[in-house]
Amino acid sequence: MEDEHVEEPSWWLLLAEGAVVLVVLVAAVYMIVGYVDNHQEFDSVAWINADRTDYVPRNGMLHDLLEKHHFIGMDRKNVEELLGRPWAEGSGDLTYAVEIHYDIIDPDYHKFLVFKLDHSGVVTGYQLEEWDKSKPKRITKLS
Repeated sequence: MEDEHVEEPSWWLLLAEGAVVLVVLVAAVYMIVGYVDNHQEFDSVAWINADRTDYVPRNGMLHDLLEKHHFIGMDRKNVEELLGRPWAEGSGDLTYAVEIHYDIIDPDYHKFLVFKLDHSGVVTGYQLEEWDKSKPKRITKLS
């Protein structure tokens, strides 16, 4: 009978496998912590107080805001009591800046929450509008 010789894995192979496992674990923790940190409970005062240079609180609260508040049928006054004055308004629209990134002077990315109002100022629909200068505009209807 021949002697069966089983080679032991070399130390560098074990080290490489351990490094791969460590990298995967660190990436998973980073993704989980980033998700938790970026999702916050909606706070009307914090939303309103987010100024035009720091929209981070708004982006973090957006998911909770949309889960907890049903805007269809809400009048303009109630929307403004909850979210403050809009960033912009047009004929039948209230636009709230959720996130804006600037490339020195000009914006290179923005996310807006846009409410559509009827002639009496009641919300009939709302949507997220995202624009990135390197991609086409994306509109997500929420109602």
